[in-house]
Amino acid sequence: SPTSPPTSPPIPPPTSLRSLLARFLSFILSLILLGSLFHMYQHSQQRSLEWLDEPSLYESGYHTNNQSVKILNNLAQVLLRDGKFDHAVRADHLLQESTQLLPSYASADFNRGLAHSTLGNKTEAIRYMKLLIFYFPLFTINYLYLIVY
Repeated sequence: SPTSPPTSPPIPPPTSLRSLLARFLSFILSLILLGSLFHMYQHSQQRSLEWLDEPSLYESGYHTNNQSVKILNNLAQVLLRDGKFDHAVRADHLLQESTQLLPSYASADFNRGLAHSTLGNKTEAIRYMKLLIFYFPLFTINYLYLIVY
């Protein structure tokens, strides 16, 4: 049987300038997307290293948004857990900022009472607890329920 002559690969049709430009723009946009994804990955890795434990999580949040009543209160709670005097001083300062931003935030009054108790200032601790009972009786009952049961 006769062998057929070798065939050469097909010649691609000539590419138009418009097609080349579209490919180039697609390539550039892909590079921009990859660069953005890489940047976000690096930022996530850095934030993950900052959030090793609860105190570092709230410290990071405080440096990001020090006007958040929730962050101020949560950071103060974490600082009060170890019972250290200097942490209680800072917690009281944070809670003072919190009550200036939102005076009706009952948890801040409760934690301020705990801070003053840790600082040995029993009169102020009792004053904050009385304020809490007076202005937020339902909040106080819920805490007592949790303590008793």
